[in-house]
Amino acid sequence: MCKSGGLAHLFDRWCACERAANVRLRLATNAALKPGKGNAGVLARMCGPEPDITAGLTVMAADVARQMLKIRWKQPYPNIPETPECKIADIPIPEGFLDKVMQFLAVLEISSKPPHREKITDVNIQSLLVPAVEELKLVNVDLENTYRAIVDRIERANRDESDRSQLAVYIADPSRVRHSTQLQQRIGRRRITRDIIRREIVFTTVQLPTFPRGQAPVVAPGGATLRRKLRRGRVPSDEVAFAERLRSAWYTTWAERRSGLAGDENDLLNLSTDVLDMAFDCRRHARAQVADGSDFGIKMNDLLAERLKVDALPSTPPFQLNHLHLRGLAYQLCDECHFFFSEPFDTDEEAS
Repeated sequence: MCKSGGLAHLFDRWCACERAANVRLRLATNAALKPGKGNAGVLARMCGPEPDITAGLTVMAADVARQMLKIRWKQPYPNIPETPECKIADIPIPEGFLDKVMQFLAVLEISSKPPHREKITDVNIQSLLVPAVEELKLVNVDLENTYRAIVDRIERANRDESDRSQLAVYIADPSRVRHSTQLQQRIGRRRITRDIIRREIVFTTVQLPTFPRGQAPVVAPGGATLRRKLRRGRVPSDEVAFAERLRSAWYTTWAERRSGLAGDENDLLNLSTDVLDMAFDCRRHARAQVADGSDFGIKMNDLLAERLKVDALPSTPPFQLNHLHLRGLAYQLCDECHFFFSEPFDTDEEAS
């Protein structure tokens, strides 16, 4: 772990992340850890915020520090200081470096019992992916394909592939040569965010129910404006009632699927924009298919039912939806006065 550079590699990355409190470190190895004094087994028990062994920690940290300093002679780790080459026992430890190493050991976990290669996929799916899917309240997730997609995405990030396709812009950027800028760009390329993981989730072809199973249907608040607009568009009363049901289906689904994190509003804005774009497209086609001055609301509603499909959206929804949920969102946007099923009118006057 020391002589081959594993700990030095982790230490350098930890320092590059400015030793932030939310950074966790784990070194996993299939090799047996020697249990004797001063060996890897003892080091593993000294690591973490609540170590099993505390006696001799300073001596162990000094040994690890000197091993890192020795590795620095041959490998360019920018966060490990350079020292003169000499016998390892005589390597001088720079001021403050030992304290950093002890802080490093306090956040490090060393695991020597990872699953075997042929079993690691199954173990990770059950211990990591299944709880995550349950916490996100997702259904009909293809667990194996999702796991492989996430692993592939992490592998691409680990390769640190920089994007210099816009070469002229890259050359003209004077900040590209700054070490801090390069470091932030590198961290950005290697970072796996919530949205990136969500895009890698693979769903099965099982149709999602319009209302969640095992829950009493919830009636969405509002709806008066939608009813006035559909009535002005000459949409039949039974289809108006169905529109209200779909709006409630969307209301229930959004309340259940939203994560409660900051990204929810952007997710909703993007999805709403796609739905509005298709609603306006349906309105243009509806107007073109009826005589000038005629009511086009019925035709527009028919086109919404025909064209507003999940696979027709220009971008992937933030969570699994069916076609009826999208129509429910469209009716909700209509109730919020984002579009009409007729020429625009004062909905408050219509009520009176």
